Amino acid sequence: MLIFISLDALSTNDFKTVLESKRLKKYLNTASYVNEVSSVFVSNTYTAHSSIVTGVLPKRHGIIDNLVFDPGNPEPNWKWYEPDIKTPNLFRAAAKHKLKTAALLWPVSAKAPIKYNMPEILPRGKESQISKSLKSGSKLFQIEMFLKYKDILDGVKQPNLDNFVFTCMKDVIRNKKIDLLFAHFTEVDTAKHIYGPNSEEAKTALKRHIYRLEKIFTVLEDKNKLKDSTVFIFGDHSSLECTSKFCPNLVLRKLQLADFEDTNLKSYSAWFKVCGGTAFLKLYDKSKEEIIRKAISEIIEKGGPIKRFLSDKEMRTSGFSEDFTLGIEASDSCFFYELKEDSYRGQHGYTLKHDDYSTSIIAFGKGIKENAFIPKASILDICPTALEILDIPQWPTDGNILTDILN
Repeated sequence: MLIFISLDALSTNDFKTVLESKRLKKYLNTASYVNEVSSVFVSNTYTAHSSIVTGVLPKRHGIIDNLVFDPGNPEPNWKWYEPDIKTPNLFRAAAKHKLKTAALLWPVSAKAPIKYNMPEILPRGKESQISKSLKSGSKLFQIEMFLKYKDILDGVKQPNLDNFVFTCMKDVIRNKKIDLLFAHFTEVDTAKHIYGPNSEEAKTALKRHIYRLEKIFTVLEDKNKLKDSTVFIFGDHSSLECTSKFCPNLVLRKLQLADFEDTNLKSYSAWFKVCGGTAFLKLYDKSKEEIIRKAISEIIEKGGPIKRFLSDKEMRTSGFSEDFTLGIEASDSCFFYELKEDSYRGQHGYTLKHDDYSTSIIAFGKGIKENAFIPKASILDICPTALEILDIPQWPTDGNILTDILN
């Protein structure tokens, strides 16, 4: 069994804490380690997780941000649905090769060909969470998990949500025969957004992750599955400390290209789609590009909340170059918001040119070398490595097989 455990927003420093944990020493003392692992740009959860299961850049798989472009909507839909991924991925490949798969709150997995699928998805409007989830994943499996463990949940509040995923994961290991397991934990990401990457709350959330990992490994051991399993633990992106925020659409309002009051958007002929630490301009009147660039340049020159324009290469790599005119990055310790003001102390979505903005990979078990070390890699390398382990033919990816950690 190949097990993917995604610990959302864990930095390289967080992973060093995991490796040094006395609770996990028994299991990780021979693990192989990939130190500085870069995310993809835009460095957000759904973009990154789509690259993890495809091995390709966002411009190829098509999930270029978490949210759909929906100006003025305070609760836009997320990119929940696997059929929106334009390239081959591990879900489809596993199904094609008759492998049994389970996924627990994995991003962009709704309606995926997964036998035991509890996708990450939220209701909108009058929909209920139960009906939305059942329509998008495995009905009987989700009903079984909900009936067993619904008392753990408190909506999407943490740590309850991760405790629910943790409990369901133990149940799957004990009671289901599967070849590939995906589990996504988000408590650290939530804590870093609300309290900051270096907060005591984030450190406490990390301790709970360490406890969950220990108990998951214990269950694998108790069921005699540990020696025949391959475990990958990784992050999707890191997070940066924030002390200020800025709405780039205020620039457009000043230029009379957008009309809004508070969160009420009345009209627009240009709009910045915000992705946390970056934002991208959708422009319907190309003749206005010059005055927008001039207004932004003035903010940059004054050392304001906008740090720089994104390069043409960054625009192409992100996938935004096709429909958006230009991109900008927030200044250090600043993040962007689109219309509804957020109160974050930590954020991601920045370009990859920042210190302490990497994540890591821990791998151990069947087919993994003991105590191998790779100094640098990318989350794009996870998929081709998984294909090698599962003996599934490779497809063209932007990543590389992590051969130095494989037997």
